[in-house]
Amino acid sequence: MSSTATVSEAARDAPCDLESQGQHASKEQNSLFRGLLSFLAVKDGEVYEAKPDRNPKWYQKLLDAGVEENGIKPVPIEQRTSTQYSNLFTVFFTCLLCLLPIPTGMLATLGMGLSLRDASLIILFFALLTCIPPAFMGIGGMETGLRQLVQARYSFGLYLVTIPLLLNAATLTGFSLLSSVGGGQALSSLSPAKVSVDVGIVIACLVSFAVSLLGFHALHFWERWTWVPNLIAIVITVGCGAVPNVPAWDHTYHATGIGGVMAEMLAPAGGFGRFVLVMLALSVIGNMAISMYSVALNLQMLLPCFARVPRFVFMLVAVAVMVPMAIRAAEAWEESLTNFLAVIGYWAGCFDAVLIVELVVFRRMDYSTFDHGIWNVGRKLPPGIAAMAASLVSLGLVVPGMAAPSYTGPIAKRTGDIGFEVAFVMTALSYLPFRWLEIRWRGRL
Repeated sequence: MSSTATVSEAARDAPCDLESQGQHASKEQNSLFRGLLSFLAVKDGEVYEAKPDRNPKWYQKLLDAGVEENGIKPVPIEQRTSTQYSNLFTVFFTCLLCLLPIPTGMLATLGMGLSLRDASLIILFFALLTCIPPAFMGIGGMETGLRQLVQARYSFGLYLVTIPLLLNAATLTGFSLLSSVGGGQALSSLSPAKVSVDVGIVIACLVSFAVSLLGFHALHFWERWTWVPNLIAIVITVGCGAVPNVPAWDHTYHATGIGGVMAEMLAPAGGFGRFVLVMLALSVIGNMAISMYSVALNLQMLLPCFARVPRFVFMLVAVAVMVPMAIRAAEAWEESLTNFLAVIGYWAGCFDAVLIVELVVFRRMDYSTFDHGIWNVGRKLPPGIAAMAASLVSLGLVVPGMAAPSYTGPIAKRTGDIGFEVAFVMTALSYLPFRWLEIRWRGRL
């Protein structure tokens, strides 16, 4: 009788026990969810602060090894301790002193029918002109302690800045694809039977990922010194031979791209030429590494909670996207290069104009107006309407002035492609009245 009663009581209490266990599990799940939200939350105006005592041991070991911890949070002035003022020069000089600009320049003669003289003059003077805006805006990082696309929030706003964020990520990804294809082709040319272009692309991407993973200091160290072997390798290659004039090189270019051409040029140098070819293949790492680094930062800015997600997570995403896309682009090398370059640059003219006019005219070169306390506070940042309106207005002349493989505007038929120049000038002129009205409406910057 007593055993029957015990069984009955157990059966009666079982639902209560299950309900209690369910409530306990639910509380644990809610606790984990709240903990995750707490971890991802970024306070208004929160700045970067090193907290080694609060980090897990494995994570702190990575930081001690040189991996950069900060992502997009503002860096207070007391933590801006780098005194390598040449960094701003070497980071651009090294990343461009690689294989990437060579096929870009070759399109002038191979794809556009320009003479060597005309192509050289256009490249030289347009490069001098277009280097001025990024050089000028690059000073803002040191002065404000803000990433450049975080600085853009002070004109485009917290939400509308997403558009240039995505465009910039696409641009950087595109150039990384082209760099990885060039490096992969060069590595494959060393032993085509054993190393395919696809394998070469994967190698270039993985090495670049390793360099960019370490972050700011490692990247600048790499960019500060690797320009030396890059320059030597390019000078030796140029000394060995120009492409359309040599049938074998012309055939190789159409068959295996820029990597194959470099291999043909260096063939007379024998084993030393093969060594130089390896240096040329590795030269793209400086370009790809900073691009991967920047793409990861762009992704961190897309949503407020992403600011707390470790940068290497976004770098893994970037690499996972780049590798298959680069392999696909390598299948139609010249077409991919031409189509990409034809459409990717126009938005930068609008972006540069907005940031420069904002700084020079409305902020009067006063970097202190970039208040760290509002860098992630949408209601206190500008709404970005003036910046987007000025950019959209400029499209009225940009589209007729652009010349792409699929479309040539009526103005471009007479003048050539002037889309970038028109984008810069028209956006700058339009932004002046639009931003003035926006400031009057808001009553503040």
